[in-house]
Amino acid sequence: MEKKLLCLFLALLLTATGCGTGVQEKEEKQESEIKEQVKEETYKIEQPVVFNGVSLELPVSMVRALVDRNGYQPDREKKVIFIGDNLTGSFRVIREADWEVVYTGTIQKLSTAGDSHENSISVGDFSAVTEPGTYYIEQNEVGRSYTFEIAEEVYDPIFAGLVQNLQEELPPAEQVSAEDICNVSFGMHSMMLALQFHGTLFEKDNNLVTQLLKMAEWLMTFQDKNGSMFEDYEATAAFCGVLAQSADAFGKYDANVSKEYRAASQKAWKWMERQTQGAKENPSAHFYAATQLFKVEGSRNYAVLIEKFLENRTKKMTEDKFVFYGAVTYLGTVKNTNRDLCTKIMKELVDETEEINRKEKENPYLVSSNDISQNLQKVLLICFVDYITPSNEYAVIIENTLHYLCGRNATGNIYIDETGKWQPKEAVSGRTLEWNGILLFCLSDLLDDAADDIK
Repeated sequence: MEKKLLCLFLALLLTATGCGTGVQEKEEKQESEIKEQVKEETYKIEQPVVFNGVSLELPVSMVRALVDRNGYQPDREKKVIFIGDNLTGSFRVIREADWEVVYTGTIQKLSTAGDSHENSISVGDFSAVTEPGTYYIEQNEVGRSYTFEIAEEVYDPIFAGLVQNLQEELPPAEQVSAEDICNVSFGMHSMMLALQFHGTLFEKDNNLVTQLLKMAEWLMTFQDKNGSMFEDYEATAAFCGVLAQSADAFGKYDANVSKEYRAASQKAWKWMERQTQGAKENPSAHFYAATQLFKVEGSRNYAVLIEKFLENRTKKMTEDKFVFYGAVTYLGTVKNTNRDLCTKIMKELVDETEEINRKEKENPYLVSSNDISQNLQKVLLICFVDYITPSNEYAVIIENTLHYLCGRNATGNIYIDETGKWQPKEAVSGRTLEWNGILLFCLSDLLDDAADDIK
């Protein structure tokens, strides 16, 4: 069986073509967002200290020099965030092994936060430090940071861990809801984008392919005899789409898999078609399922539905997951697409990417949103556009999201550690499998870029 899966995987690598609830993202005002997060009591390190065999109760120290606690790649941008008022103009990067100051940098105050909060936010750039090793940052008024690594392979363990931990992120079968079906389906979609765009990174290990096949089988256990998923239109559309996508990605190399996945997808579509008000009440979900079926089957009937939806759409691509994933699917369809419509979609996606880039530059934590879910949805778009039109600026946005998750945030917390496991923090309590899929897409983009640089 493993040999068969490997063959499916290697065949997949030869292809390079291009779902979730349909709820509009609610952007919070950045000023109030930061004000809520920047509180003195959140910057705490509890460190038990023993001296001469006696445990000492020391005052809680406040971490006000925020770094990616996992680390940075040698030749990539490296920044530290400082929390505090009236800081003097410099900071020091210190090598832990011998306590040598290897770099002294200047601090730039960010007025975006400083004008509206008790604690000002500043940034320091130490990209000039490229020698591999363990370091920490020190600044006279705020003290020192956590230690961090500088290493070429700094992202590799997170990448491998994310793949390894995917099954742990599936909700318990007895608690699965229609919303879970959508989230798992979208997670699979983003993982398959990682495979299709950066497949060489998975050549040494076919574990992701194995996981995706297991997820497809897991989803199919919830399909009702009538073809629906919990009698829910959106969940059924998400399932219909991702099973068609799976049939296209894996099934065409195995007749049994192809037959099974396509039959499940068509059964779901037929149920959707029997819902007289379904397409009218859930147009974006209907659109998404149609794009996946169109990519696999090429029927003009699906094309008419897709073109009509896109021409009458009023929302931005990223305001609805079904719309975004459907648009990406349509752009990746080789035959019988409307080229003018594809050009229009791509221009809109690039324009949205530039808007995200602007917001990221305005945010003192160097991300488009301090809400992790919203930020990941934004960076998903960046990953797609960066593959089509590679840009170092886009790569920096992707990397800043990882830095945010690994400690360079208002609380200094690690949300996902070096083993690819989410830490039990309130900010990630509502995570879904889609988060893992988007992070895999992010990391595969960065690792692929790094491999190209080495070549």
